Amino acid sequence: MANARAVSMLHAMSVICLALLLVWSPFSGVTAWAATVPERAMTPRPAAQIVVPRGEEVDTVISIGHPVIIRGSVTDSVIAFAGDVILQPGAQVAFVLDIGGRVEQSKGAVVTEGIISLGRDQPIVTTLALATALALGAYLLWVFISALVLLYTALTGMLLRRVDSEVTALARADWARLIGVGLLWTLVPLLCAAASLVLPVLWVLTLLLATLVTILAIIGLPFAANTAGRSIKRFVGWQDDRLSSIAGGLSIAIGINIPVLGLLLCVALWFYAVGIAAVILRNPRLISKERP
Repeated sequence: MANARAVSMLHAMSVICLALLLVWSPFSGVTAWAATVPERAMTPRPAAQIVVPRGEEVDTVISIGHPVIIRGSVTDSVIAFAGDVILQPGAQVAFVLDIGGRVEQSKGAVVTEGIISLGRDQPIVTTLALATALALGAYLLWVFISALVLLYTALTGMLLRRVDSEVTALARADWARLIGVGLLWTLVPLLCAAASLVLPVLWVLTLLLATLVTILAIIGLPFAANTAGRSIKRFVGWQDDRLSSIAGGLSIAIGINIPVLGLLLCVALWFYAVGIAAVILRNPRLISKERP
């Protein structure tokens, strides 16, 4: 049931985009439309209301600014903007989305996958509630990602701090070149993805390359954190090198949460980490010498 509802929501969002295109397109005079099965496709036509008669079955109904009356069956969705949806006895509908109107469901009308109605009486409150929920969810997700980055970089950085002195020295001295190397590595799967639009067989190669670049970023991230941590250590004057990994991970976690700048930092950090891992992949001896 949850999967069916999710599919219906995705379909509804795609239909909303189509409806908005209809509103602002040169054919905006077409404000009511019903999609039947392919063999009996109806052409868009102006109408005071759109009606699905009893005994008739259609796939999708879209109405902008006009009421929708359902007496028959709609196998997919009923989408209405600034208009009411009236489900009369005998109506069978999979999903109903009404924005700016109301939904009337008579006894004997069946809706199998749910109704979403953003009525004309409380549109602002509903919109604000949805926006707040989305913003809060995005914020909590980003906090969770930041916490994972901090834990991963701090813990792995501590494990690597005895063998990464040459890597961090190189990363600190040649950071611009490493970012460029990471950029080139990242462009490879992107270009392959673009080529796969012409040659679909390349999607497998694209997936493999994207996985490889992601693994390189994960490998290079703790080295990047240790590089940042040792720079902080020298600036502050710490003697204990064990604090470098924590300081580096914390600086990255804080940096990626800075508005606007944090996004740019994420992109640069991705390139930097990929570049570091690519250099290590080319010369593994950089991490072969353990120091006390």
